[in-house]
Amino acid sequence: MSDQQDGDDTDAGLRTEDGALGRDPGALVCGSADTLVGDSGGDYPATGWSQLSRDDQVEHFQIIKLLGRGGMGEVYLARDTKLGRKVALKRILPNTLDNAESIERFLFEARTTAQFSHPNIVTVYAVGEHHGVPYLALEYLPGQTLRNRMKDGELSHREVARLGLAIAAALTEAHRHGVLHRDLKPANVVVPPDGRLRVLDFGLAGIVESVDAVTAAPGELGVDTHKDGLVGTPPYMAPEQWLCDTLTETVDVWALGLILYELVDGRHPYLGVDFTGLGAAVCAPDPVPPMSSREAVPEPLAEVIDGCLHKDSAKRLSASEIGRRLEAFLHFGGRRLDEDESPFRGLLPFTERHGSTFFGRDAEIDRFVEQLRHQSLVPVVGPSGAGKSSFVRAGVVPRLRDGARWVMVRMRPGNHPFETLAQELHRASADPASRDSTTDIRGPLVPDTSDLAGDWRRTEEYCKSTRRTRYRAGKLQSRRFQLKWQD
Repeated sequence: MSDQQDGDDTDAGLRTEDGALGRDPGALVCGSADTLVGDSGGDYPATGWSQLSRDDQVEHFQIIKLLGRGGMGEVYLARDTKLGRKVALKRILPNTLDNAESIERFLFEARTTAQFSHPNIVTVYAVGEHHGVPYLALEYLPGQTLRNRMKDGELSHREVARLGLAIAAALTEAHRHGVLHRDLKPANVVVPPDGRLRVLDFGLAGIVESVDAVTAAPGELGVDTHKDGLVGTPPYMAPEQWLCDTLTETVDVWALGLILYELVDGRHPYLGVDFTGLGAAVCAPDPVPPMSSREAVPEPLAEVIDGCLHKDSAKRLSASEIGRRLEAFLHFGGRRLDEDESPFRGLLPFTERHGSTFFGRDAEIDRFVEQLRHQSLVPVVGPSGAGKSSFVRAGVVPRLRDGARWVMVRMRPGNHPFETLAQELHRASADPASRDSTTDIRGPLVPDTSDLAGDWRRTEEYCKSTRRTRYRAGKLQSRRFQLKWQD
């Protein structure tokens, strides 16, 4: 679960003041079309049920703070006192304790999510009951939801494709187990500091029992919604959800298409449409309104979005096909090797032009690039020959070029490394013509240090601290070797 307190990125359902489509409203569950789950308020029963406080114990989980309250439960940050790790502890809300269906749905989320062992799906650690209240311990994921990531500014098309690829991989895994999410939306997708996207909140998932989920062809997985009623979050509900028809895995594909649409175009296709008009517009035979930026979107990416948003569910792409297409789009245009050229560089470092053949360190690159969103200084340290230069030049730099405009500076430190770096950064920021280019600086310069002195001091102190730590570690290792040799 994500540690997001502001508005729509908590686990809570939301309703816009005027009823028009704006932020994500809460999920509709087994009710009339204008009933939004999540407006439970802060009232608790008088019979011993209260909000948990700091240091309260739920079995072996110690409460740290409340993260948010949603349609069916509230989520706390807690510490697992047995394993020493932080978890997101979700427990059912008091006003649903007398509703056997809500409790069953809550436990169903635990059972459903626990089926998966996938890098892009949140992990369930434990499920239990405390004083008669069911709880669920989930992987704690501090970071941004996609809704907040959208607010940060425009994403490049390749960044959008990478996010879409990870979501498609999560859906492919769920569909392989016969599970439909049914409530996929930006607020249910988190990008934590490790850069590895997670899909969460399977509280409205539907289980498929009628066919073999492993061998079923696309469109064969089916969930009968007549017993559940209208289920989902209105702006991301497919036509068949609005009509309470039998659902297939393509209901999640529709939601993924809308997420990609928003990431690319910066807006929902039905922005400003009120609730009544939204259902009518989605179910109408007319196609989804085209993206305003359609001409600027690469054709492979645009075709994927269009393929997700067919009103006829039988014509939509499968999650696995979306993954294949997005992966092909990301690798398209990479430099092809000559017939006599090996992808293995031996002892030579990889450079930026070898980015398409640099592989095996994607997780490290994801984590590094995500850290750069929150830290202005991310050093890469390691022993000689560990691959630091290759990691940065063939892994990180190409990824950064996919996104915002960056000033790349390559320099030899000389006798005054911090002054040299500061001078070049100052020059690059003052000269627009030098932006988005790589400059090779080979000698020390005498800079105007007035505005960068603070940065130098912080950087130099960090480096000195790192050197001292490595020196002490080296001395300790040397001492251990001497003792072992003497023995």
